[in-house]
Amino acid sequence: MHNSFSNFVRGKWEFKDWNRDIYGFLGNRKRKLMRSLNNIQKALKLSTSSHLIKKEREIRDELENVLDHEDLLWRQKARCDWLQLGDKNTNFFHRRTVKRRKFNRIMSLRIDNGDWCSDQNILQNKAVEFFEKLYGEVPTGLSGTPNNDFPCLNSSEITFLEAPISNEEIKRALFDMAPLKAPGSDGYHALFFQTQWDILGNDVCQWVKRVFAGKPIELELNNTLIVLIPKKESPEDFSQFRPISLCTVLYKLVMKVIANRFKVIFPKLISQEQAGFIAGRNIFDNIILAQEVIHSMRCNRKGRKWMAIKLDLEKAYDRVSWDFINVSRDFDILAQCDHVRHFFFYHANSLEWGAYSEEVQNLGTYLGVPLLHDRVTKTTLNFVVEKIRRKLHSWDARKLSIAGRIALAQSVLLSIPSYFMQTMMIPKGVCDDIERMVRQFIWGSTERNYKMALVGWDTICQPRARGGLGLRKLNDQNSSFFMKIGFSLVSNSDMLWVRVLRSKYGWKNHIPESISRNQCSHLWRALSKLWPLIRENLIWSIRDGANVRCCKDPWIPGMGPLIHKIPSFSNLNLDCCVREMVNFDGSWNLDLFSVWAPEKVVNRISSIPPPHPDSGVDKVIWARSTTGIFSVRSTYWSLKEDTWNSHEEYWKIP
Repeated sequence: MHNSFSNFVRGKWEFKDWNRDIYGFLGNRKRKLMRSLNNIQKALKLSTSSHLIKKEREIRDELENVLDHEDLLWRQKARCDWLQLGDKNTNFFHRRTVKRRKFNRIMSLRIDNGDWCSDQNILQNKAVEFFEKLYGEVPTGLSGTPNNDFPCLNSSEITFLEAPISNEEIKRALFDMAPLKAPGSDGYHALFFQTQWDILGNDVCQWVKRVFAGKPIELELNNTLIVLIPKKESPEDFSQFRPISLCTVLYKLVMKVIANRFKVIFPKLISQEQAGFIAGRNIFDNIILAQEVIHSMRCNRKGRKWMAIKLDLEKAYDRVSWDFINVSRDFDILAQCDHVRHFFFYHANSLEWGAYSEEVQNLGTYLGVPLLHDRVTKTTLNFVVEKIRRKLHSWDARKLSIAGRIALAQSVLLSIPSYFMQTMMIPKGVCDDIERMVRQFIWGSTERNYKMALVGWDTICQPRARGGLGLRKLNDQNSSFFMKIGFSLVSNSDMLWVRVLRSKYGWKNHIPESISRNQCSHLWRALSKLWPLIRENLIWSIRDGANVRCCKDPWIPGMGPLIHKIPSFSNLNLDCCVREMVNFDGSWNLDLFSVWAPEKVVNRISSIPPPHPDSGVDKVIWARSTTGIFSVRSTYWSLKEDTWNSHEEYWKIP
């Protein structure tokens, strides 16, 4: 393994030499090949030759290969994560790269005395001084550390964590990495290891296992590049930057293997108030909770007064005491790989305390979303429209093909309002303004040069199979997000935010007929309007049959509650459970169903597996999904499909 590591480190410098002497001259190679191709084509005009034809084909293939490499190079430099199709090595990539480098360069900042400084040596020293002071450890005693207040793991969970690392586990962690993220000090991307796994895989696995066996990580792989990322446009001092660490691929691979192991046990160890980093929890859970708390405070004007304090702890990140960690030898790997702290500890950005009376009227934002204490208007979300407008002004549509503009609009522009749509119903006027700007961008319109749309917006917002481009209308997308909230309220009863909303609004039944309330928040009011549509797409999946009412709850696919199929003169107990409708041998009591249900219904019931005590708890699923799992994308297109006229498909002129 030592020889393999030496080859790996030496290969880094050999690749650098190869890039400098051979590969790096892509522009010269391209120009040389184009001159050769031009000369051969001139010669072919004068006389046909099999040798020249063969040579032309070889040069064309080589030129195509060089162009592909040049395209990949500028894609990496431009870092356009949204780009999937449509554009090769165009002026857009070059402009994007230059702009990104200019944005990342720190030319001058205010220092301690408030004066502007542009001396790079002074700025470097001030940066080190500022962040060492900010993130430096404050000496503390360990006498107050609780001994028995932490959740404990059982023996099977401990065995799982201590199990040897497998090659498959290492490979899965590597291939889960983004292929072209910014490299560390080694200069390698994850893509290099992913594409060369057949050659490097065995050595990589041996090295990772060696680290987990307690061997130290080599210095060359333990180096980290610290990069300052602006928190806002035009930062003025170091407090408006956040440092990130660019680690080597193998270093990150060890971290990802550890993180994948811990993800399994984290839900047990981390309370539900912490929504980040836990599978199944979401940043929007806490946004919904904050909105509901603010609404309750506004409505509760009698009795005990309420007060909310918003604290953004600037120094919460990376404040772990390593004296405490180092008490145990079990943390040796974590001590080497201390950047795993990204995964464990909450990171916020500033400390704010106190508020004037006018600030109380504008509660600002929480996790980027306005804290609402009034109805949502266009003014509430003006900043979203302006953000999209600024992005459009920073791009030059003329430098992109129409396919590139569509990809950019879909991946960047239309994704900005989607963040806010997951917790608030955006006014139609805001959606119209955003879609208008997107349309103009797609067709290449500018403030000075308006271009006519060649295809209607309704057609563009059709799926590709129907001749559209797959873009989604914002209003309908917003409704799909809220339908997801409604589905979660029914299916995820253990979630903290679900329990809070159910308690606040008196949710009693599993699937109530109506959730409308006289005094409710913006979110609940929007949910109430969509509830009839949500409810008709909910259906019970029968397991033990203990929680599903046979007549009042929907559990037969495509039929709704059986109460609508039962004759009015029936003396059946409408509140009986599904498990009461089986025989002693566990089969359906079809004779009982036949007394009051039509034959069509009985036949449908016979196709459903009967309940069984060992099958688990009954579960609500999404009727429009073949898997029963809610998907915003599939729900959106499923609902849009209901509005399509199939007659148009047959009479559409090609």
